[in-house]
Amino acid sequence: MNKSTYKYSGIANSKTIDISPSSDNRATLTIKTKKAGNSGKKGTAAIALNKDFRRVENTIKTQATDNYYRPDLKREALAKYSAVYRSNRIAKGVKKGVPVKKGRA
Repeated sequence: MNKSTYKYSGIANSKTIDISPSSDNRATLTIKTKKAGNSGKKGTAAIALNKDFRRVENTIKTQATDNYYRPDLKREALAKYSAVYRSNRIAKGVKKGVPVKKGRA
């Protein structure tokens, strides 16, 4: 996640979850593997999130909680995916961006 605390630190914790946008206006779920301590960046598994919103939401929940991975990060991961999904829809032109408020006229 994007917070600078011990709970979300990828260095301090052996298990982490990250959701990031990909170049083709989709998202990627990245989790640390067991070998991450020795192999650095190669110690991650990337899962492409390219289905509809409901199925991706279920994938994130399954990876975080059902596998006993990091159930405490489920809410934060879903919030991050919502933000990435919203920005990808605006980038694709499916949804219009929020207009900037001009203040008093």
